[in-house]
Amino acid sequence: MKSTFEISLGLVLATSGVALIVWLFWPIQKAKPQTYGQVQRGFQQDTTTPNIGIFDGLQTIPIFALNIVNHTFSFPTLPVTNLTVSGTASVGGAFTANNIVSTEFPGLATNVELTGVPGLDNPGCVGITTCQFIIFASPTTATADNSSTVRIQRDASAVTGGPSGGFTKGAFWVLGFSGKTANEFNWNLKSELHNKTLASTGAQNVAIGTTTFKEIPPGGGEVSPSWGIDSVCSDNQGIANPVASCIGGEFDTTVQVGAGTDINKQRVGVQISPGVFPGNDPTVHVGRGLFILPQGGAIVDNAIEIHDATTSVKFVVTGSGNVSAVGGISGARFASNGGSPVLSGCGTGAIFSATSNGVHGTVTEGTSATGCTLTFPGSFANPPDCVISFQTRFPAILTYSTTTTSLIVVNTSGSSQKFSYVCMGL
Repeated sequence: MKSTFEISLGLVLATSGVALIVWLFWPIQKAKPQTYGQVQRGFQQDTTTPNIGIFDGLQTIPIFALNIVNHTFSFPTLPVTNLTVSGTASVGGAFTANNIVSTEFPGLATNVELTGVPGLDNPGCVGITTCQFIIFASPTTATADNSSTVRIQRDASAVTGGPSGGFTKGAFWVLGFSGKTANEFNWNLKSELHNKTLASTGAQNVAIGTTTFKEIPPGGGEVSPSWGIDSVCSDNQGIANPVASCIGGEFDTTVQVGAGTDINKQRVGVQISPGVFPGNDPTVHVGRGLFILPQGGAIVDNAIEIHDATTSVKFVVTGSGNVSAVGGISGARFASNGGSPVLSGCGTGAIFSATSNGVHGTVTEGTSATGCTLTFPGSFANPPDCVISFQTRFPAILTYSTTTTSLIVVNTSGSSQKFSYVCMGL
């Protein structure tokens, strides 16, 4: 069979009793795909379904039909609208009018999933050759190694205005869905770096590096908030006491068995390095090194929690600011506990010293006071141990007690009696 042949097709159109016979000569040959509107022309037919049909807008009588096996074909622009294509593709699933794949680039489409956007479309794929897309590069020179294998550049500097309400946009967007009963680890975006560069070279190797530059815009002014990286786990199930975790960000540093000690402190779980770069300026301040900010009125039970290898809790900073450490905190003393306490029932004009807080302080009772209640700025897990010492005359009757939220002092009636307190607990 010749590579090019002609098919003479008669098409009879009847309008107002006038018959018109039109002969069309369509070359059928191997060629690069052509386009018709949003339709990609040129594809390879599945060997099990060799029939190809092109129908008119009413999908009644085929305008063109061809039985072909394992050949690429193309056709010129057709004088029809609402084009539909029937048949089963050898790659990328079934044909649709808006998404026809190409033999030169399997999965290439001009209207992915009817979104109107061009790209790769492989719905219903069942094998690696149809479900996976690979870009491979193997640079052999330093010049080639200094270039990016894939570079995406998005410049929106000319855009003004836009939709409100926190519309999310990005130069690179990955949208994934996991299977309900799939038991694999699903990584929506994974970076894996095999570092084989000697330490003596001074090179630094990073699996994922992100940088946001907060720059001066044209005309000056401070720009909007900036994040180097924003990682979120959004728990949308609304289940109390879940057994499966939702972790905003996890950082793991693993070591091989038998690796020994780390006296140089080079194995680090998380490193935070705020400061000046490049250069040096001791007058510059960074407001916070670690900032934990609850959202929407949520209660953070434990803001910081450290476990040992057996998962036993060793150190805790609660969301209310209380600190506990198994075995004590070496070389440390508590200077405050979340601000000043609140006085109640302490007589008219009662005051506390400027340094008073949830750990220690001094209270001067008001007139005709028979006691005083101090509500701590942060609650304890258990009632704390407190010591009371009166700086004025010792009252004839004195009792005091504690709860997880307050220190309650009872004394004989008097005015301007002053006492100091120290409370410690978990």
